[in-house]
Formats: sequence, C-alpha cells, structure tokens
Amino acid sequence: MIGRMQGVTLGLIQEVLAEARSGRRDVWNSLVLPTLREEGISPEEIERRFDAATEESRNYAFALADEVRRNEELATDETDLTPKQALLLTSL
Repeated sequence: MIGRMQGVTLGLIQEVLAEARSGRRDVWNSLVLPTLREEGISPEEIERRFDAATEESRNYAFALADEVRRNEELATDETDLTPKQALLLTSL
C-alpha cells in the first residue's frame, strides 16, 4: 500500500513539475523572448539563459527541501528532548 501511495505521489509531483515548466516556458516565450530577440541575442544564448533561470529555481527548491528535511529531523529529535531544550532549539 505504501509503495502504491508513493507511486501516486511521485506521479502527482511529476505532473506539477511538468505544468510548472510549461507555464514558465509560455511566460518566457511571450514576455522575455521578444525583448531578447530585439536585442539581437542568439537563439543559443536565449536558451542558455532560460536553462540558467531553470537551474537557479531548481537550486532554490532543493535548498528549501533540505531545510524542511532538517527541520523535520530536528522535530523528530526534539521528542527526545526536555520541553526547555526543544524551546531553545526552535528559537535558533
């Protein structure tokens, strides 16, 4: 059952990511691309810039996920702490 739930979750995440990238591409093509073309930027450079922006977003998402994971680990570890110790950790 857990494996099936994870599969469904993964499928939903993939759909969300595909939709997000598609939306970013649409906005890029309608708002950014015309300006870059007018400035004489090559198609290769335009694609490189889109990929760089995508990578920056990916790095942000991974860093945020790591922070959430660390906070969850702290919360799990806090169950072994006294209330005073847990309060001290959450105030950091």
